[in-house]
Amino acid sequence: MAHAVHLDDEEIKLFGKRGTSVAHCPASNNMLSSGLCDVLRLIKNRIKVGLGTDVSGGNSMSIQDAMLRALDVSHHLEFVKKQEIKGSGRLEVQDQAYQPLNYKQAIFLATLGGAEALALSN
Repeated sequence: MAHAVHLDDEEIKLFGKRGTSVAHCPASNNMLSSGLCDVLRLIKNRIKVGLGTDVSGGNSMSIQDAMLRALDVSHHLEFVKKQEIKGSGRLEVQDQAYQPLNYKQAIFLATLGGAEALALSN
């Protein structure tokens, strides 16, 4: 499955139960303004995730660019999970446990994550 930016909790559980894999294509999601994929949420629900470039919707075939964009998306999600309390200037943390992707995880998504998603990990 590509993109997976609009999955609800039940769909995510079903994906995990059925062994569905997801191709995270952050560049094309950005270019199409289609949404932000919460990769960590997918992984926590036993969904295998690999990184893709989807050059037909994006602007680069570079997997290194896809890694950087995956990190950006994860940091954007961290920001989105904090909502400004109207008029107060304070931030209300909705998900205190959320930690954005790190470089090690981005490299995994671009290499072994993709291999696992395609059942090629051995």
